[in-house]
Amino acid sequence: MAADRGPLHILVIADRDWEHPQGGGSGALMRAYVARWLEWGHRITVVSSAFPGARGEDNRGALTFHRGGTLKTAVPHAFRRVRSGAGADADVALEMINGVFFFTPLWLRIPCVTCVQHLSAGAQYRHEFGRLGTPLGLVAETLPLRHLYADRPLVTVSEATAEALVAGGAPRSQIFVSYAGVEPEEFASVAKTPEPSLVHLGRLKRYKNIESILDALEAIEGARLDLVGEGDHRDALVREIERRGLTDRVTLHGFVDEGRKRELLGRAWVNVMASTAEGWGLSVTEAGACGTTSAAVAVGGLAESVQHERTGLLASGAEDLPDTVRRLIDDHDLRARLAAGARDRARELTWEVGAEQVLDRLREVRAEEGQQISPLRRLAGSDTGRAGGLAAAAMATNVIGLAVSIAFARLLGGDGYGSVAALVAAFLILAIPGQALQVAVARTISADRDNVTLDPRRLIRAFALATVAVAAASAVLREPLAAVIGVDGDPWAAAAVPTSACVWMLLSIERGVLQGTGHYRAVGLSLVAEGAARLVAGTALILAGLGVTGAFLGTGLSVAGVALAVLPLSTREMADGPVHGRGLRDIARGALVPLAALTLFAWLQNIDVIVVKHQALSDDAASSYAAASVAAKMVIWLSVGLGLFLLPEAARRARSGEDARPILARTLAIVAIVAVPMIVAYSVVGRQILEIVFGPDLGQAGGALPVLGLAMSMLACVYLAVQFLLGVGRVAFLLGLAAIAVVEPLALLVAAPNLTDIALTMLALTAVLAAGLVIPALQRAADTPVAEEAS
Repeated sequence: MAADRGPLHILVIADRDWEHPQGGGSGALMRAYVARWLEWGHRITVVSSAFPGARGEDNRGALTFHRGGTLKTAVPHAFRRVRSGAGADADVALEMINGVFFFTPLWLRIPCVTCVQHLSAGAQYRHEFGRLGTPLGLVAETLPLRHLYADRPLVTVSEATAEALVAGGAPRSQIFVSYAGVEPEEFASVAKTPEPSLVHLGRLKRYKNIESILDALEAIEGARLDLVGEGDHRDALVREIERRGLTDRVTLHGFVDEGRKRELLGRAWVNVMASTAEGWGLSVTEAGACGTTSAAVAVGGLAESVQHERTGLLASGAEDLPDTVRRLIDDHDLRARLAAGARDRARELTWEVGAEQVLDRLREVRAEEGQQISPLRRLAGSDTGRAGGLAAAAMATNVIGLAVSIAFARLLGGDGYGSVAALVAAFLILAIPGQALQVAVARTISADRDNVTLDPRRLIRAFALATVAVAAASAVLREPLAAVIGVDGDPWAAAAVPTSACVWMLLSIERGVLQGTGHYRAVGLSLVAEGAARLVAGTALILAGLGVTGAFLGTGLSVAGVALAVLPLSTREMADGPVHGRGLRDIARGALVPLAALTLFAWLQNIDVIVVKHQALSDDAASSYAAASVAAKMVIWLSVGLGLFLLPEAARRARSGEDARPILARTLAIVAIVAVPMIVAYSVVGRQILEIVFGPDLGQAGGALPVLGLAMSMLACVYLAVQFLLGVGRVAFLLGLAAIAVVEPLALLVAAPNLTDIALTMLALTAVLAAGLVIPALQRAADTPVAEEAS
């Protein structure tokens, strides 16, 4: 049937092909499909990893192999080979997934179907990599499936794997189940061994849990075990077999040919499987074709390939496997009945149907090629893409901020830069009311856009008058302000702090409008523009001879410039609002909770710099700590960008009754991905980074930098939890923030003047906050609407 609709050139991408010594079930499945497609007149190009004796390029008529790299480098090898021309004229591709995704939606330019053997649900990665397994599984399997493969046609070999794919974020409508089968020649009749015998066919990997099979062997006196297959867990198994004294009862055959495989499967009394993750368990079907029943742990597809009490027996867990195997060994009649059932089941499963089904899916995606949306555009439109875009903008702003710090540190020297850092810290604290208004505006508009009205002209008039009044008052009070901030020599710079904060409030309202209306790109661009303007204006004013005052005036000028640039778009978005609705005054009344939360957060984030400015043993020490604080807060800026997306989306989904926690989890994952390598780098070359980037006299805080980096990473997670809780209308978390805010300056004064002790104090406090806010936010269902009093 499939051959009647014209030949295709099919590109197959896999970590190993069927000739690889560790080909296993995925190799057998690939071989079965490819053999039939070749028979039906199609052309096949296979890209996979190399193995000893394999040729890099192997042409066999309509079948071509491109092999290279190792199993661990299969993904980059596939990318290089395909982008270098392997299968260049292919019509369609089949991506074979056996634990690791190839990320083809990002780089493959032809229609593709992805065949998933199994998902490990983290178990395989934990068995292989220990503590690193969970984050590796997240990066290599969970995140790609949820965010890159959501619209990709998927083929899998069991309903269990299909359910796992759905749980991972794939739509059920995109998944087709095609059971694995056997070749006709694999049906064999072999005399059973006279003594009880077990067989296990598969790769020797940690996640196969072969030690549990050894438990079963030990429980059966006189039984023997044949281990058929190769893998990197072989040496550990040999040691374990020797330790248990089973050397004379276990034979490791390694990789064998098909005839020997059928002989070993057929002569065994029981085929045993104990994997922690298995998509189907092809050796169960192959053993059944040879007249051998199976005992297996009921994991994944094994619960389907083994039909309990018809073709074999299932154990509820690895601890029950020895009793299950013993039952089959001791009961001849039961074993014979189940072996007959296993053979009958194998006859029901053929590769012919599966090959046609997968080929039909390949034809469908080729026909739909013109209707497909670019994977990158799809990713950009997803929650992760939009959050990541804002995070990228925040990081770009942070890079610009780092350039500002470097430029100012080198132009002003250690003493001058410490003064600028204290001014910026004071500005960030005074800017909190604006940020609170931004939160309130964004949350209100995103939850109830049709009932919000903001008059841009009235806003401009109000803030123009307020700015003039604040500037006049600040000029009069410049000397006391300078003393409080700790910049007695720069009173006019201190006077610019409240004025800049007033202008910032207008910009914050505008950004809140853009957040609430979904203009995340404009918000991101405004962040980058503000940072760039600060760099240019501040540097120009320093070079003009204004020193510290000029450096800080660049901040006020950049805020004012971006506020004017953003005004037309925000005005246009509110132009069609209702005549009567919730105006700024009404929204501001609901900003008290965000104001309190963000004020406390800003205090927690910045008070250490001010304490150090007053308590440090020297100006150079204070400046060095300020530089370390800037470097450590890179991840804070990342969380600020993520929060711009998280808060309005959490408010919108909570209002509609959806669970908003997945958005929080995704943004936390992005923070972790960035924070871990940052902290590692600071631990290894922290002092060198400070000296190279900020100047040779600012390396004193090198020992404190990695600790401060970890503290700020935890604080970044706290910030996201705060944004999430504000979005869904909860207020109880304020008590925890307030308690730590009271304790923080006292604890820092005790730790001063030692810079590392100050950083350790920050770490302890942020760890308590993270435990008290992040964990409850993730555990508590977001099923209540946004509280009116908090909105």
